[in-house]
Amino acid sequence: MTYFRQHPWQWRLFTVSLALMLGAGAAVLCLPWVQDMRLIQGMDSPDSRIRDRAVLAAAGRAEEYPAIIGRMEAALDGASDRQFLALVRALQSLGRFESPGRDPVLIDRLRAYEVAKNPSPQARGMFLVEILAGGRDNRYVREALKAATADPNEDVRAMAGMLAARLGDDAALGKLLSDADPNVAEAAAIDAGLTGRKAVLGDINRLLADANDTHRISAAAFALAALDANAAAEKLPGLLARAIDANDPALRDRLLDVMGSLSDPATAKAIIETIDRSEKAGQYPPAAALLAAGRRKLTAAAPAIRRVLLDAADAPKGLLVRQAHAAILAADDLKLPVRKAVNDICQKLWTWRPGFRLMLTDAARVLGRQATAPQGDEPNAPSPAECIQTLRQAVVAEYQPTTGPGGQAEPKLRRAPLPSAAAAVAL
Repeated sequence: MTYFRQHPWQWRLFTVSLALMLGAGAAVLCLPWVQDMRLIQGMDSPDSRIRDRAVLAAAGRAEEYPAIIGRMEAALDGASDRQFLALVRALQSLGRFESPGRDPVLIDRLRAYEVAKNPSPQARGMFLVEILAGGRDNRYVREALKAATADPNEDVRAMAGMLAARLGDDAALGKLLSDADPNVAEAAAIDAGLTGRKAVLGDINRLLADANDTHRISAAAFALAALDANAAAEKLPGLLARAIDANDPALRDRLLDVMGSLSDPATAKAIIETIDRSEKAGQYPPAAALLAAGRRKLTAAAPAIRRVLLDAADAPKGLLVRQAHAAILAADDLKLPVRKAVNDICQKLWTWRPGFRLMLTDAARVLGRQATAPQGDEPNAPSPAECIQTLRQAVVAEYQPTTGPGGQAEPKLRRAPLPSAAAAVAL
């Protein structure tokens, strides 16, 4: 120090040199941060070419300077839309955006942007489904709903109804219920019924009154039954009668299915009248009517159900497989003693044909359940041993020939048909 006091110019030189070295060291240390921030700022450029270059440079730089990944992640929260999308592109290229621990709000922000801006309707629908699956409610989910509700593609608008119903956005749901596309209105009505949105009952009633196609009428009927059972009991029997008079079996069956979930006398009477009307016309009752009667435990339908089952084994003209299947399910719901009928069906109609599989599966199930159950006054009911023998004969497997060692043909087990599996379980 004495030396520096005697030679002050050398002290000044030393001080300046030290400052320069410290400054150079700080610059070297700060240079990566400066370069990273310059790339991140470039991602907010109005020029798409600059943004693209910044994304590519950042993704490439991450291999040598991984700290840029954390800086890009930190920049996501306050980023503008264009910078956010560029940051997401860079992180996605590194497999780091949808990583564990990512704030789900940021994921919803990306999906909402895609729902609003993606040029492909299929992609917009896919991102909307992902938002639905996420199950969250935030500003970006609401923005996605707003965009989807006004989407030019009817399939996207149809999916928007479920999101509107889940979020409780009755204004958006009401808008979709009045959509000019019948598929959109149908989906919105079903969504309203499934989620119990009673605030849109007025829209549902208008749809039911104004619609003139099967899909919207039946969807509105479903929603009305779910939201206001008393109103449904008042309106649905008349709609069913008009559908039958108009020879509209699709609407008839959909309305019967809805009535199967109600519990009032008016719709119960309408179901039985539908069955009686078919029988008076010399026809077998509609499958939907038999199913509805079974679900409602309407014992007045028992004679018709028995007739269908007793005739089914002979496969008469005019009796469809679905009607026989419905009679089996209805008999099971009503606990009717039908051991003989289902035993005959299993013996005479057993086949691998696809159209019979579900019917025979339930026939085997009911036969197994009733094999030892009391049959009351049921005439000629087979014994439990005979029922077991029928089920054993039904337990078969399909085999596929194959070539074994030495060129010998060997059977190779392929699979058991569904009815045979059911028969095995019934045993």
